[in-house]
Amino acid sequence: MSNYFDSVANPTQSTVASFYNLENGKWSDSITATVSQLNAFQIELARISQQHQKDLRRYRHSPSEFSRIFPPNPGINCQYCPFNSICEFSELEVSA
Repeated sequence: MSNYFDSVANPTQSTVASFYNLENGKWSDSITATVSQLNAFQIELARISQQHQKDLRRYRHSPSEFSRIFPPNPGINCQYCPFNSICEFSELEVSA
């Protein structure tokens, strides 16, 4: 079975990526992945995407069930959420 990663990755070499932080002007350490790791990521992302689409369909059918379909998941990600100042589940301390 052929996929996107087969067409861009050489099976004998690791894929290498890095990220550039626009705020501090620095590059991240290199991140490497083999073709089999990329395929595993692709499978996992497809699974997550399918679950998300299923959840969206459930929500559209029953909007009142929002909190059961998308339960709160507070934690470290609260610091990046634009709703942390009004969310009753946020674990981020907001100074007044």
